[in-house]
Amino acid sequence: MNIEHKTQQILLGLECCYDDLTIKRARYLFESLKTQNNDKTILKQSLDILKSMKDYPLNSVIEELVESETNIEKLLSTLRVIDHLSYNPVANYMRLLLKKDSFSGEDIEIKTLLSMLDDLKAEKSLFFIENLKDLLQEANQIDYLKKILNLYNQVYGDPQISALDKAIEHYINLDDNLALLSFLSIATDIPIFENLKKIAQKFPEARAFEAFSKGQVQSKMWAIKELNQLTDVKTNTFLILCGWYGVFPYLLEEFLNDDVERVRSIDLDDESSQIADELNKKLKVDQWKFKSVSMDINDINYQDSSMNNETSFEMTNPRGRVWRESLNYDVIVNMSCEHLNSFDKWYSNIKPGQMILLQSNDFFDCEEHVNCVKSLEEFKKAAPMSECLYEGELTLEKYTRFMLIGRK
Repeated sequence: MNIEHKTQQILLGLECCYDDLTIKRARYLFESLKTQNNDKTILKQSLDILKSMKDYPLNSVIEELVESETNIEKLLSTLRVIDHLSYNPVANYMRLLLKKDSFSGEDIEIKTLLSMLDDLKAEKSLFFIENLKDLLQEANQIDYLKKILNLYNQVYGDPQISALDKAIEHYINLDDNLALLSFLSIATDIPIFENLKKIAQKFPEARAFEAFSKGQVQSKMWAIKELNQLTDVKTNTFLILCGWYGVFPYLLEEFLNDDVERVRSIDLDDESSQIADELNKKLKVDQWKFKSVSMDINDINYQDSSMNNETSFEMTNPRGRVWRESLNYDVIVNMSCEHLNSFDKWYSNIKPGQMILLQSNDFFDCEEHVNCVKSLEEFKKAAPMSECLYEGELTLEKYTRFMLIGRK
């Protein structure tokens, strides 16, 4: 999967849970960049992003310049830029003069404008004139966009604009998506982008783009939505099995109605557990409300007689001390039942009456899916419950997900 698709996957997935215009507009912009269309779509999307970040006074003036079709329109809007930024009386006078009906300006060439800009350049305050000249001679719209951002940088010196400029440069060159994540972490109030950037730096081979794909995020937001509907069920502590990169606990903290008091995430892969800890660092440092553990879910004692029949397993703190933690978790979650080749063995270990949330799917084409089901009815037979509080299906692009919530 190339870097362009990875980036789109992350942005599409996060749009499912965060109603933030900057994310949506960033996706539109980078889709436009990907097609390399030499039209105004790219410029319009970049202006939309700037508008969603901050109300820059220059926005409307630059937008007028972008929309200009004729040379006289470009000349007028450029003079407006100069007048707007420096309150230059010469620029203002020229603009008013050119707007007179008696002036026949449609045959004016860009070189006339450039000579006017040369005359104005004597003003020391007009440090951006050279950039305007360079911009107006640019035919390629992507380079035009970069030069507009450079103009913004000169005027405002804002880290958001600088970050957007770097993100676009990296994205065009397809180096990596770190620059895009850096931009989004600056341009939005959503901390997840900063977390993702750190994960990309520490774990360059991580499949974070898959963990935040649209299907993955939709499935988890669906689970949270249905948990929020169960007003008579306590949902403060969770044991999440096959937790992978810890996306579900992150979203629980953000969107669950109840306060998250403790979450433990279990995954067989040690690097996945480390990534989950990084993603959920806020919860981890808050009295270990979150911790990921690398182990086989079949090695967990789900009804430890020595621990009042609580679920228990070994934990290790940063100093290397090992102890056995136990708790009667409000909900045990397994959203990867399709990955379990010993599902029956695992399910038989869960104690009767335990609240559980299970998901599986019918995506048989994936080699890693060794325990798919064809229908919701087949899933119910594989995981019988004494009390089913929710059952349903979610149709996604490539497959259908099935979900059961209830007591074993």
